[in-house]
Amino acid sequence: MAGLFSLFVVTLAAQLSQAIVLLGDDSVVLTTATSRLSISRSTGDLTSLTHHNQTENYIVPNSVYAFSFRLCSNTSVLASEGCIRYFHANFSQVQVTTTPNCVVWTYTNMTMNYAISVNTTVCSRSQDNKFTFNISVVNIPATMAVGALEYPRYKMLASRNNTLATSDNLVFPDAGLRIYNPGSLTQYHEAFYPGPAAFQFIARYDALSGIYMATEDTAGNAKTFTYSSKAGEFVSQGIVHLLPENHTASTVTLPYLTVLTTFQGDWMDAADIYREWAVRQWWCATPLRHRRDIPSFLTNGSALIVSPIQNATGYNGRFGPNLELLPSFVDAYRQKGGLNHVISVPYGWEHDGVWAGIDYWPPKPSTGAWNSTIAAMKTQGNKVAFLVSGFWFVVRREGSTLGPAFNHTEQMTELLDTLTIGRNGSVMADDDYDIAHAAQPWRGYSVRLCHGANKSQAIMSDIFKQLATLGVSLVSFDQEIGGGQTFPCYSKHHNHGLGYGTWMQQGFHDTVLDIRAATIDQGQEFGMLTERESELSIPILATFWSRQFAQQNWEVKNGFGEPVFNYLYHDYIPTIAAAMVQGQGLGHPDYMLRRAAIADSLCRGLIFGPFDSDIMVETTVGTWQANLSTLFFNLTQAYVPYSEQLAFGKLIRPPQCLNCSIVHTYMYWYPAANPTRLDINTSSVRLGSFQVNDTIAAFAINIMNRATIVSLDLGLYSLPRYLNGNFEVTVQSLTGQLIASLGQTTQVVIELPAVNGLVLLATKLH
Repeated sequence: MAGLFSLFVVTLAAQLSQAIVLLGDDSVVLTTATSRLSISRSTGDLTSLTHHNQTENYIVPNSVYAFSFRLCSNTSVLASEGCIRYFHANFSQVQVTTTPNCVVWTYTNMTMNYAISVNTTVCSRSQDNKFTFNISVVNIPATMAVGALEYPRYKMLASRNNTLATSDNLVFPDAGLRIYNPGSLTQYHEAFYPGPAAFQFIARYDALSGIYMATEDTAGNAKTFTYSSKAGEFVSQGIVHLLPENHTASTVTLPYLTVLTTFQGDWMDAADIYREWAVRQWWCATPLRHRRDIPSFLTNGSALIVSPIQNATGYNGRFGPNLELLPSFVDAYRQKGGLNHVISVPYGWEHDGVWAGIDYWPPKPSTGAWNSTIAAMKTQGNKVAFLVSGFWFVVRREGSTLGPAFNHTEQMTELLDTLTIGRNGSVMADDDYDIAHAAQPWRGYSVRLCHGANKSQAIMSDIFKQLATLGVSLVSFDQEIGGGQTFPCYSKHHNHGLGYGTWMQQGFHDTVLDIRAATIDQGQEFGMLTERESELSIPILATFWSRQFAQQNWEVKNGFGEPVFNYLYHDYIPTIAAAMVQGQGLGHPDYMLRRAAIADSLCRGLIFGPFDSDIMVETTVGTWQANLSTLFFNLTQAYVPYSEQLAFGKLIRPPQCLNCSIVHTYMYWYPAANPTRLDINTSSVRLGSFQVNDTIAAFAINIMNRATIVSLDLGLYSLPRYLNGNFEVTVQSLTGQLIASLGQTTQVVIELPAVNGLVLLATKLH
């Protein structure tokens, strides 16, 4: 018997060394050097995905459909929205064929008497240990189109066991969202790409291993990343591929691959897998150090200060009738912060009030005031940045603290040929105007100019060119989240196909390139950005209005903001810590939580960008502003002496703190009418590391009001992996002064000053 068992083990091991094995229990097994994938031969369902020689499986077999597709029609014979979803269960016959590295499932005999068939293909890709997936829908009737595809699909266990649940996390492409213990929650979240989803991977992991899922799309095809969970029952992560509704195509095949693999580690290890692919793509052709189209002030010691200047009657006059007080106000921040530049961001420069486009001209308080003020600020090394509300057109709004009431309904009628149109032929609108509110939301009644309409692009381009002529150095496509149009358009008068398509991103790119041709390409100091990040916009924008500092309940419950985008792309484009208030609940949290966000912003490579009501040059001891401003101005001292690392460095895994104390802090959470206090425990020391060639700078920031002695392990988390040889570690102040030389060591014990930090500089010895 022992001999037979040994023979069975050897035979199975030999089989699993092959890419594909057909087993007798209805399983098709594909393998790579790191992973083993099992799929049902009869249905195409994913039944198991395990790491290397582990047996613990995340996937729940036979719990979800293998694929779905949405069949859309211009007629009324289908659902009210014009589309119906079909699944693998709608096909009565399944045939499986294999090649040396791939398996193809062919589904035929569809219900509804359609001749449609579906092919799904799974391959084992040995060069990078990934499984690739693709899907085709064949014989589509001439009056119909496939509007969306879901493939592959799978559900996962709520947790593999109670012990592993404490290390269970899911990282999501929406603003670096990390969801802790997702299987303990019932919730749903989605992110559109390109848009709120800044990159194309999603991963779930625990202390044992994880599942990595990504798309390898270089053209900006529309898709939605999804996460859902039901407490104690399941966790699901998926991708809905959104397609142009081309009613002449009889066959639709996804123009890119979806990949799955397993890994061990955390979100940074998952991001390493993605970065290995991403840095070979066109958006990473030029590292930040070699870009000449980005204004130099963004990379040599800058901060932004946001200043509201509107009220219900218009310009509030806080900087004098003609803004004559603004230059000295801004320069005081520069001087106290030890910075080379401060960029003023006035909220309410728009003619109609804060976040009110597209009628921006003349700016408040006047064109002449801004001309002279911007010129005066530039002589001090300071700049101005304006936020334009992207392709949003606020048609009418009641008066509020954001500005006076206005109504541009007549203008909207004149611009109907530029607007985004829904499937039913009506204008896509966000209507908060007629809803009863104690105070009307800032959106009022808003519509969207369509990215794919030439006239829309021209309108936006003219706005930006006017601001460049005014002397504004940075202009944001605010609310244009990630530069993607998340709303499909069905206008037959625009130069794009129906529904979704790459035109949504291409229209934005074309607009930016037209603006660049008249400004940056002519040698003008000018840069553009969007609200939130997008990998596809890296080569054409100067920076991003980012929120990679969020602390707690960010987007969803148990949501933590991680610097995933900067971990991927910090050495390709700068990012700004926008306002620094998100992910901290309702209103002001405990000041220690805001301090954590400020310190994280530096440690994650963000340029500071707070409100001037939070950070003040002159404060009273013990106030909210004093508690924040002390840390802020201590940390800004680092941006000039360490501009090389903070601007151009690759963000890498930080040191591990072996004994950092926990700060007990809090924020306020929903319901908004009666917020409840949510207690939070967070680390007193914030850490971040940047690599530039053979040097690593590790920042350690103490947010407490007392000094603390900490032990940091550099070896396990940084140095051997990146420097690979002899190195020397020195301790420096945030102002660049040498404090101590520690020699070659991977574990250090240092005393961090109160509300301040130090830099550990590790340099390779040649």
